[in-house]
Amino acid sequence: MNLNLLEINIKNLYAGDKLILKNFKLNISDNKNITIIGKTGVGKSTLLKTLNLLNLKYEGYILYKNKNILQYRPEELRSKIIMVIQETPLYGDTVLDDITNIFKFKINHNKKFNMDKLKQLLKIFLLPETILNANPLNLSGGEKQRISLIKALLIEPEVLLLDEPSSALDKNTEKIISEYLLNIPIPKFIISHSKIFTEKAEILIELLENQTYNLIKK
Repeated sequence: MNLNLLEINIKNLYAGDKLILKNFKLNISDNKNITIIGKTGVGKSTLLKTLNLLNLKYEGYILYKNKNILQYRPEELRSKIIMVIQETPLYGDTVLDDITNIFKFKINHNKKFNMDKLKQLLKIFLLPETILNANPLNLSGGEKQRISLIKALLIEPEVLLLDEPSSALDKNTEKIISEYLLNIPIPKFIISHSKIFTEKAEILIELLENQTYNLIKK
């Protein structure tokens, strides 16, 4: 039996009615860091959204654990293949409310909130514990980005989809957090032109404007 965790075979990928990518194939069987680059509008975010059923406009197939992703309930798949978008909205009166609320969702009913792990991640992500009492609306862009990443990690994903995960961070913070993310032992698809992610990618994919792509490094 094929032991690929993810098998992607997309004949045509669309953003709305626009064809943006053709004949994209990739098999992932272990904890690879996959970085995706390309100009604005070539389909980087659309490709990631397709991997956890946030975009259904494609022809071909995607297998997760040898099962077509269309056979999963969307909420089930999204609790395993978790996407962190560039600007994730935060809700609740406090940051802690926002974080704990994700464990009330039906998709995460079998996962338990771990305060010790949260405190550990806050330290790694260079955030003080006092931020848990802050109003999410008062956070800076970099703080919101880090909280969104922490939330995803608390759910313990099997695959991470990251859209520009360090875009709002200063260089020192970006280096520390990027290296931590790269060393998490799960497959990660990362949209980023940051030197850290492109140089340390095991697979580097460039999406082109003519609906094709280059596999630059594997």
